[in-house]
Amino acid sequence: MVNNHQAVTVRELSKVYVGRQGSVEALREATLDVPSGSFVSLVGPSGCGKSTLLKIIGGLITKTAGTVLVDGREVTGPQSGVGIMFQTPVLFPWRTILQNLLLPTEVYGLKKEDYVDKCLKLLDMTGLSQFSKAYPRELSGGMQQRAALCRVLAYDPELLLLDEPFGALDEFTRERMNLEVLRMWHLNNPAIVFVTHNVGEAVFLSDTVCVMTPCPGCVAKIIEIDLPRPREVTLMKTRRYADYVFEIREILGV
Repeated sequence: MVNNHQAVTVRELSKVYVGRQGSVEALREATLDVPSGSFVSLVGPSGCGKSTLLKIIGGLITKTAGTVLVDGREVTGPQSGVGIMFQTPVLFPWRTILQNLLLPTEVYGLKKEDYVDKCLKLLDMTGLSQFSKAYPRELSGGMQQRAALCRVLAYDPELLLLDEPFGALDEFTRERMNLEVLRMWHLNNPAIVFVTHNVGEAVFLSDTVCVMTPCPGCVAKIIEIDLPRPREVTLMKTRRYADYVFEIREILGV
């Protein structure tokens, strides 16, 4: 699934936030590669710059120093080929689920009719077909996150940036969503950068785990996860999975 082409190239990336109370160095000389079609997770303590790194890759905030390339091009702002999903689903309450999925057609000036079937198919694949005309308030938190995932996948992003998308969900719903992400990833094959505090989740999902230090965030170690795919929940019972989890926890000092 992974090839030699780099979806994302990060070199000596630094970010300093400047405010009334002074400056905060969030990232210091971070370097990372994300091959096309790969699944890379960023793990580390709160405030270590994981989300900052993700937002810079997505063009949502500017860097202070360093280089960030997406598909070989320097990042200067948001790009249409990049899908971003946050911890909350960000669904407009006055729009139906299908209307929420079709919102990017209005933002990017696309023909809505060209994407209706794709959106309906994704809703069906995620068990939400009967809720296409429902409003977000009528869905559970996990169902809303599935809808948000459908929305970013409907436009075939080459790069998907996921910022703790399931952090607010209960353990069992989160586990189902992880399996859903893997299933959709296999079908669409985007490169994925996934931010999480959960070490076990990172190992289960990823080809590569980037372990980051406390603020200012530096890349402490990049670990290649050599576990078979497709992955099932039973993988978490294996010694190899546990070894990766303990290796990363040892680096983090937890």
